[in-house]
Amino acid sequence: MPIVSIISPIYKVEDYLNECVESILSQSYEDFELILVDDGSPDNCPTICDKWAEKDSRIKVIHKENGGVSSARNVAIEQAQGDWIWFVDSDDMIEASSLSQLVALAQKQPDMIVFNKEINEEYKKDNRFFDEYYFKYRFGFEAWNKLYKASIIQENHLKFDTGETIGEDLLFNITYYQFAEKYLFSDLTLYNYRVREDSAMGAADPERLQKQLRVYSKIYDIYQNKLEQRILAQLFIMHLISGINQMDKAELCSDENCRLLQSSLKKYSFEKRAFQQAVNRFLESENASVAGRMRMKLFFGLLSKNVKMALSMMK
Repeated sequence: MPIVSIISPIYKVEDYLNECVESILSQSYEDFELILVDDGSPDNCPTICDKWAEKDSRIKVIHKENGGVSSARNVAIEQAQGDWIWFVDSDDMIEASSLSQLVALAQKQPDMIVFNKEINEEYKKDNRFFDEYYFKYRFGFEAWNKLYKASIIQENHLKFDTGETIGEDLLFNITYYQFAEKYLFSDLTLYNYRVREDSAMGAADPERLQKQLRVYSKIYDIYQNKLEQRILAQLFIMHLISGINQMDKAELCSDENCRLLQSSLKKYSFEKRAFQQAVNRFLESENASVAGRMRMKLFFGLLSKNVKMALSMMK
């Protein structure tokens, strides 16, 4: 059995796919399998995948109907044979020594390895996780900069949520966190993320707030009886600001978004003090951008009477 299973979902990346696969096959550490998941790509990617599989027995190709990146990852998880799983996007590249360095770190028996970070330390789960790692983005929400223990994923039947197109990596990571006790953070730069002009990341999305709060709802359902109110409220604020950052001023306080926020506040019944602490913590955060702070203040300053009423009804 291979030590590492590398999973790469593939869709419309024919201009980048060869570079990605070449960077993986050039690894100095050779005990791995590469699972290429053709997610119904309409270009030459399916053919490119098959040609690579003919050249290297470590490559397994899965052809499936288009279902999105989460669907592609889930199909590969079911077939992965490695002790560790690494999700490598098919338009990116990895360093030639990446696997050898990750496998060396894995000898310390962590449950997850987080790399391409500015810190280099070992962390055992305690109450500091959200304040010191999660909210300060030291953990990172992406899937590509983490090595996951396959047994945790498979034994707990963890999957990427195919119903989400925003925040699916974050949702997977925070779900995985329930079962992981020991983390290794490494400042090793092992992954080269490609910034593409045609990427949907950062594009305006009028439904962004709705999507972000839907992801939060799923996180809340998992952790409502496991985390203190302040942490739950701060997670809510994190998703809220991520949603409103994609809107212009007119959309910020539209009737629809105000109703959405009102129903959310009613659903979660945050204690007023805990909620205000979460807002203040965000506004004072060293990681909060000036623009983010301004938009947050504007958002709460322009709330409709209905939402202000919901705020006033907090305990």
